[in-house]
Amino acid sequence: MLRANDATATNTTASIAFLTALSVALTLGFACAAPLAAFGAYAALRMSRGPALALVGAVWAANQVVGFAFLSFPFTVECAAWGLALGASGLLASEAARPMQARGMAVSFVAAFVAYEGFLFACTAATGADMTAYQPLEMGRVFLINALVFAGLAAVTKLAERRDGAVRAIAARHAPRERILDLARE
Repeated sequence: MLRANDATATNTTASIAFLTALSVALTLGFACAAPLAAFGAYAALRMSRGPALALVGAVWAANQVVGFAFLSFPFTVECAAWGLALGASGLLASEAARPMQARGMAVSFVAAFVAYEGFLFACTAATGADMTAYQPLEMGRVFLINALVFAGLAAVTKLAERRDGAVRAIAARHAPRERILDLARE
């Protein structure tokens, strides 16, 4: 399970900053298919509620800044409203993944994706907007993007955890007894 223990505020802030920067690169590559469901699920599995929602909000805000500044998102009320819908959908994705943690990473991710796209579908239907984005091929593409990003985030996290465990083990072998007790308390 990807669940973190209580991370320090510094580590949490650094994680949010790093993942937000990563999301900028993904936004440049995927534009309107920003993987907010993936980030929402990952945040729910890795962080407590407040930092998780902060991460999703930061990823959404970065997506909007990049979109308006570099990808020619139109400055219209409609575009701003859809931007807000995307942000709300990302937050819902994180909240949908949280109660599914005990059922595993895949279930948490699917719950996040269903909540994310379900909310956007409801907004689309309510406004009478074009439903083309919900064709099976397009939904499959968006699901694949989110699934690959989620899997990548999970893999990097596992590698980092293994590295940290190896560093602790090496340090423990070479540390005085007092230092070993300090490491055990961490």
